[in-house]
This record gives sequence, C-alpha cells and structure tokens, in this order.
Amino acid sequence: MIQSLMIYSLPIFLAALGGYLTDKAGILNIAIEGLILCGAFITFIFIYFLDSIFIAVIMAAVLTGLLSAGFAGLTMRFKGNIFITGLAMNLLIPGVITLISKRVFLTGGVLQITSTIVTTETLVLGFLFLSCMIYLISIYLLKNTQAGLLVRATGLNRRALEVRGGNPSRVQVLTFLFSGFMCGLSGAMLTLTVHAYVPNISSGKGWLALAAIYLGNQKATGLIYAVLFFAIAEVLANLAQGTFDLPSSLFVGFPYLVTFIGLIIRGMIDRTRRS
Repeated sequence: MIQSLMIYSLPIFLAALGGYLTDKAGILNIAIEGLILCGAFITFIFIYFLDSIFIAVIMAAVLTGLLSAGFAGLTMRFKGNIFITGLAMNLLIPGVITLISKRVFLTGGVLQITSTIVTTETLVLGFLFLSCMIYLISIYLLKNTQAGLLVRATGLNRRALEVRGGNPSRVQVLTFLFSGFMCGLSGAMLTLTVHAYVPNISSGKGWLALAAIYLGNQKATGLIYAVLFFAIAEVLANLAQGTFDLPSSLFVGFPYLVTFIGLIIRGMIDRTRRS
C-alpha cells in the first residue's frame, strides 16, 4: 500500500512543488497538466532511441523546463494573458504529441518500452529521494537566500521591485523554468512506472497539483499534506473498486470529488478567518 501511495503521490508532488514556486512569484503556472504529458513523452523518446533511463529523465526535465520558460517568456513579451496561454498549452501539447507519435512511431496509442528498465521499488525509492532533496533545497533557497527573496518580492509587490531596479518578469520566467523542470520529472516517473507512454497518462494529475497548492494554503508543508490527502483518496478508491460492486467510473472520479470537497472546505475556512 505504501508503494502505491508513493507511485500516485510523487508525480503530483513534483508538479505541485514547481507550481508552488511560480505561485510565490505571483503568477501560477496553469500549464502543468500539459507539461507533465510533455515530460512523459520525451522520456519515452530518449529511452526508445538511446536506451538510457538517466539521459531520458534528464532530457525530459530540461526540455520541458525550456518549453515552460519559453511559453511564459513569450506571453510576457507580447503582454498576453498567462492564464489563457497556459490553458492553450494544455490543449495544444496532447495534439502535438499525437501528431509526432503517428509520424515517428506510426501510432497515436500506447507506446510500449521494450528495453529493460529498473524495478518499480528502485524507481520509487529513487524518485522519493530526488523529491525530498529538491524540496528541502528549494524551500531553503526560497526562505534564506537573495534569490528566494527576489521570488517572494516579485509575488508580494512587483511594482516595488521594478522601482528598485529589479526585473520581475525575468524572475517569473525562471520560476516557470523550474516548474517545467519538475513537470518533466513528474512525467518521467509516470512513463517509467507503467513502462510505456500512454495518451493522457497524466490523468488530471496536473490539475490535482494546482489544487494541492491552494488546499495546502499556499504553504510548503501544507503542500505535502494536500498531496498525501489526494493520494490516500486514490488508493482507497482502488481498494474499494475490488470490494464493492459499483460502477468503475464512480471510483475513478472519487479522488476528484474529494478534491472538490476539500477546496470548498478550504474556502469556507478562509472566509471564516477573514470575517
């Protein structure tokens, strides 16, 4: 059960941590869902052609990070709405992946990894260690360094930073670079876990990552609790699916129902505190 919990929670946590940093910079990365898909597909491509998990994971993180920073930079350069362009990315990326898949692999369906990869236990332990290290380092840098101060200042008072000669747009693009990097890792874990790239492999995990940021009250520790909350709901739904004779769609939607209820409760608590 613990392994199942980690398999479900770590991809959400990685993506949510990247989104958390963009939120601290005052502009949330809405394109997380599409970027996870991108990272998953890039992972398969590099394993297929180079047969190297290490290179595949690194390239998934780097290239997805560059894509994220690129779309954010262009949006800011042309004064677009980052929310709208983020949603557009979520719609565009699956279509582009399907197009490339049909041209290169002659199918828009499941792309199976035929080479030998690491065991699930090794994979989970590796990504768990990586997630913990990135979390601790990023939170430390955010709270205790000049770079972290710039990120927080951008989110709190962009205009004040501009007056003091800072460049808030550059700071925000860099946080999007980090967010894309984390989404790439998230997608890589998904592909490696199932030994294949599957269309829509993210299955809403990007949206759950966004919800985790707010359900966790936009705090680093709250982020962990929110992700575990979602993961436990998913594991319980899977266990119940084999126990109760109910439609499978009911169990598939259970984690999202729990998320919806959790966000409502979070909003009620916030309103109560303000009043």
